[in-house]
This record gives sequence, C-alpha cells and structure tokens, in this order.
Amino acid sequence: MLDAAKKYVLDFILENEEVKKFPKDFVTATMQWIRSWFLKDDPISTAIVTTPGNEAAKKIIIEQKLPVLLENEQFKKEMAEKLADFKTQETTMKNVITGSTITVGGNFRLGDEHIQAGGNVHVGDIHYHGIPPTNTTTGKSSPDPEIARNLRSLIASARTGEVFKKLLDYTEQHATHLQLEVNTLSARWEDLGRNERLGIISRGEANMERNQINSGLLNLLGRL
Repeated sequence: MLDAAKKYVLDFILENEEVKKFPKDFVTATMQWIRSWFLKDDPISTAIVTTPGNEAAKKIIIEQKLPVLLENEQFKKEMAEKLADFKTQETTMKNVITGSTITVGGNFRLGDEHIQAGGNVHVGDIHYHGIPPTNTTTGKSSPDPEIARNLRSLIASARTGEVFKKLLDYTEQHATHLQLEVNTLSARWEDLGRNERLGIISRGEANMERNQINSGLLNLLGRL
C-alpha cells in the first residue's frame, strides 16, 4: 500500500494534471483529509505544503510521515477507503459526457467499456437507440438484463438508497470482483445522508455528490 498511498497523497498535494480533472469539492475534501493526518499540529510542514512550489520539500515530508502513519490502523483503514474512492471517481470521470447525443454506426468506446450501437446514443440518461449495448470486456460476464434494468429504474426514480442492498446481495453471489466498489459507493451514500441530516453540506454539494454516486452506480451496472 505504501507506494499507492504515496502517489495518491503527492498527486493531490502537487496538484497533478490527473487530479485537476476531478470535481472541486472532491479535491477539497481530499485535501482536508490529508491535512488532518499529515499536517496536524505541525506548522512548519503546513507552511511548506500550503506554499506554491517546494515540490522536493513536500515529497520529503510525505515520504517521512507516511510509513509511520501506516502503522496506525485507523489511518490505514481510511487510506484504503480513499484509494478505493479515488478509483471509483477516476472511473466515473472517464464516462461523464453531458448534454450530448452521439451518432455512431458501429462500436464505440465509453470510458473503459466497449459498446456496440447502430444508431443514436444519448449519454447522460443512459438511453440507447438501435442495437442494445453489449459489454464485450474480456473475462467479464454479460450483465443480467433484468437486475440491471430494475436497479436503473430505482435510480431513475430517485430511490438510490434501495439499490445498494439489492446490489450487494447480487454481487456477493455473481460478481464478487465488484463488491469493494459497491461498498465504497454505499459508504459515500450513507455519509451523504448523514451530512445532510446534520446540515454540514450545502444543497449544491449534496446534489453533486448524489449525481456522482448515481453515475458510479450506472457505470457499475454495465459491468455486472
């Protein structure tokens, strides 16, 4: 985990190009988490990390503190969750196309998925016209049309909360390789509900997070 954690933290601290593609709220929340562990009660490190430049010094700070922090079970658990969340966000960003109608005459690539289509494809509400999409990713089973259709219907009806129990049961039996991703999205959904009840998140932030979770679910349903 050390190498993956180091790359994760430095990507955000150094504001690498990959990170700049993510929603601002996601980046802000991640940086707040990084500061809470790496910069707490350390004004010198805080000054270095929050000042533009000083890339070498920032790397040294992270390289020195990370091995020690990974001995903390709580940090190690949160770090694993952050890495999984980052992977989910990365996958979601690959498949985000807004306000577009795509006309294709054959196969096309959407994020990591190869899809066959013979006509218009409206990406956003996930409506396909022409030949139904087919998951041709090597080594993965085709999605169950019935379960995927039912869960998409729940999401479209603003009943996302009901999706997770059904999806967890299904992946436990038929798609164990997706369970971590489902659990990560489920945890984000629970956090969102808790933050809304406590009033510590704005309506705009809540809507953005809700849309990202729904987008992640739709992407996952195409890979059952």
